[in-house]
Amino acid sequence: MSMYTGTKCPVCDAEFTENDDVVICPECGTPHHRSCYNKNGQCINIDWHKEGKVWQTPINNDKNSNAKKNTSLSYVRCANCGTFNPDNISICGKCGTPLANNSIKIEDPEELENIKRLTDVLSEVFNTQENEKTTFDEKNEVSTADLADFVGQNNFSFLMKFNVIHSRNAYPFNWAAFLFGFPYFFYRKMYKIGAVVMAITLLSFVPSFIVSFNAVNEAMQSLVTQNLPVTIENLLLSMQNILPAMTVASPLITISNLLNFAIRIFCVMFFNRLYLKHCINKISKIRKTFGENVREKSPLTSSSFVQTLRVNGGVNPLSVILSIMIYYLIFVIISFVISFAMLLV
Repeated sequence: MSMYTGTKCPVCDAEFTENDDVVICPECGTPHHRSCYNKNGQCINIDWHKEGKVWQTPINNDKNSNAKKNTSLSYVRCANCGTFNPDNISICGKCGTPLANNSIKIEDPEELENIKRLTDVLSEVFNTQENEKTTFDEKNEVSTADLADFVGQNNFSFLMKFNVIHSRNAYPFNWAAFLFGFPYFFYRKMYKIGAVVMAITLLSFVPSFIVSFNAVNEAMQSLVTQNLPVTIENLLLSMQNILPAMTVASPLITISNLLNFAIRIFCVMFFNRLYLKHCINKISKIRKTFGENVREKSPLTSSSFVQTLRVNGGVNPLSVILSIMIYYLIFVIISFVISFAMLLV
């Protein structure tokens, strides 16, 4: 792992070499020899996690030529958002824009240190030289580089969450899924799961619709009993007295609210895990098509592989619009069917 060569392992105090198997703490970015990490059982700087500290590459003033080489790293500035990215990634970690050949060389130690404070963890996540050692599936095929290319937009945020899931078996929250619900699944091309969440969301509104329909029906009967004309104005006035009481008394409203809340909790807690599984399944199928060690093959094959990942992954804004249209269409149909059935009863 070239970016750590010449720096010392905080456990054994031995310098990392090009051939060392290095484990990076997902919380603070501290590098360890894998054997040292396993022996210690946890990050050596675990106290930093509560304080929010992040490991920083020490600037080596030694005359050793290898150490000097490592203090000058190449970064690519994204032409779209201006974010600095390590030069060994193909798309911007912030906005997902493919990076052009506009890399800049950072040689000033002070400037390098400032940039590295923000990019140490990013460099590790996207490190393509060792990406085959950092895998997320049981067959050790899907690498961080694969995930970065497949996820596309906002890949840095997702990869950090994937690292937390993979290393600590945790459940990182996804607030976008909480706010938007099933359309967010379609946005990330998770069509099957999105359809299931949409169906459950539709069902959760059925109890509320039944209560509303009963309120309208009772309001109309009240107008007829009082010999009042059935107008929209009279109907609304009558419902103002009926609907609140029915809403409080009916257990159907409670059921509807609980279902909606359960859907939101499911989305916020499990979206990232489901998305990681979705990415792994899709990438594994693509890798089978291209064969083993695809990134080590010819530039044309490797480029074709990356392009296929981006086409199959990324986001689909159009599917969000279509899913919402389908949702309301089905909602209208269900409402009509329920209304007709209740009138017959």
